Amino acid sequence: MDGHKERKKADMHSDYKCDAIRELRDQQVRFAIREKKIEQVDCAEKLLRELKLDRAYNFEFVCFRITGYRPENSPIIKISGAIFVTTFIAL
Repeated sequence: MDGHKERKKADMHSDYKCDAIRELRDQQVRFAIREKKIEQVDCAEKLLRELKLDRAYNFEFVCFRITGYRPENSPIIKISGAIFVTTFIAL
């Protein structure tokens, strides 16, 4: 039974459509304390209610809205609201 849980956990995050979101998730899982993670989940849920599926968003904007951190000197990555929504639901 434990093997099934391990496999399901690994499969759950294997199909990201956006590498930048996967990297953000990985950083937050590794470095953020529990209270910060809960706060960021709240911010992500609020952002999800505001995103428009047919609009493109800068990853920098989404990262800032969730973490309060604005990446410096990062390339401009535009991602559709639909991709953000489906990816956040997978988180």
